[in-house]
Amino acid sequence: MPLLTHVVHTILKSSEGARRARAFLPAARNSLRNQVHGPHRPLYPSCALRKLGQDIRDARRRRRIPVAILAERASNSRMTLNRIEKGDAGVSVGNFATALFVLGLIDRVADLADAAQDRVGRELEEERLPERIRLSRPSKSKTPKESDR
Repeated sequence: MPLLTHVVHTILKSSEGARRARAFLPAARNSLRNQVHGPHRPLYPSCALRKLGQDIRDARRRRRIPVAILAERASNSRMTLNRIEKGDAGVSVGNFATALFVLGLIDRVADLADAAQDRVGRELEEERLPERIRLSRPSKSKTPKESDR
């Protein structure tokens, strides 16, 4: 685990650390943006896609499905499936999802950005909740005056 990621995870473990992290995260994001892997692509998404591609390849091999058959079932070419298994960021998300569907692994895709598992997002949202909620008054409807007609 890179040092910066380790530091961020360590800080976020406590609720007090989450408050401190708000000041730290913008600098961390800028540092992550500066770590470039390939043409204008951040390092971490490339690694995640590479791992996803390897996992798809491993799942296909465990099921003993040849590349040609999986490509046909996913309505892709063998070359596209090869790029998926390499984790190529130029392949559409739909092609990745179709390969996962054919392998029976599509259920997890729906939970990728699930709000229930977004701990940092929920903590930030809770801090922005109002202390008091006021009911709005109904607005008076304006009727056109005789002079306006």
